[in-house]
Amino acid sequence: EEDEDAEVRGGTYLRFNSSPRFPLDPEAFENRTQKVVLLRMDTDEDTGRMSATVFVPRGKEGFFRKKVTDYADESQATKKGRPRNQEFVEDVDEVARPTAKSFWSGEADEYPDRVAIWCEIWINTSQTSVEDALGEFAAYCDSHNIQKSTDYLTFPECVVVLAKLDGKGIEEMLRVVGAVSEIRRAAEPTSIFVNADARFQKELVDDLVGRLTADVTNTSICILDTGVNASHPLLRPAVQDGTVLSARSGWPSSDADGHGTSMA
Repeated sequence: EEDEDAEVRGGTYLRFNSSPRFPLDPEAFENRTQKVVLLRMDTDEDTGRMSATVFVPRGKEGFFRKKVTDYADESQATKKGRPRNQEFVEDVDEVARPTAKSFWSGEADEYPDRVAIWCEIWINTSQTSVEDALGEFAAYCDSHNIQKSTDYLTFPECVVVLAKLDGKGIEEMLRVVGAVSEIRRAAEPTSIFVNADARFQKELVDDLVGRLTADVTNTSICILDTGVNASHPLLRPAVQDGTVLSARSGWPSSDADGHGTSMA
């Protein structure tokens, strides 16, 4: 089928589903020269079927078609008489367009069908720059009045951005933005606790102490850091007497910096 959104998006999303219990070879779904990118692989635990989601740049649509025509061409057979690309073709049971929900990583009941939530958008950058990926995504959000965060995380071959979307918003985004590998519910930020004033933090600590039980075992944890304030209510049950030491005599073992206590 012709992909009406391919020109705007810069390519086409395809999802290859295996036959039950037939594994797919990841290397067969990616080609650096033609910039065909394997975005994700999933396995259905109930059926044993694997799925490979790929992004095919515009103008490279013939990459997978050629694999199939070469398989059918007897002149392309191997020296042992096997069809070319035999494992790839025979392991694939179906080729389809991925749905928006097939990009979702996490519990199915967390998918934002009707109510917009903050989502992590993971964009593959193996065939583009982080700057270009961020620019394209920001331009899309601005043009569609979508809330987004200016913060982002970069990983090898991937950049993670935040946007507030519902199910329809995710579908619309995938029509325009290319090389999205997965979408997750954004984790609740801990800044509300970390940046709270001392009084509120004490209330939180007291509440937790009332629900905390500590079992002393033979297992110990050694922390090399800026010291530990062992009198902290959350640490008092876990730090044994005489175990907070300094590397040099004369150095205080208490934690003036605060980092060691936070780590503990």
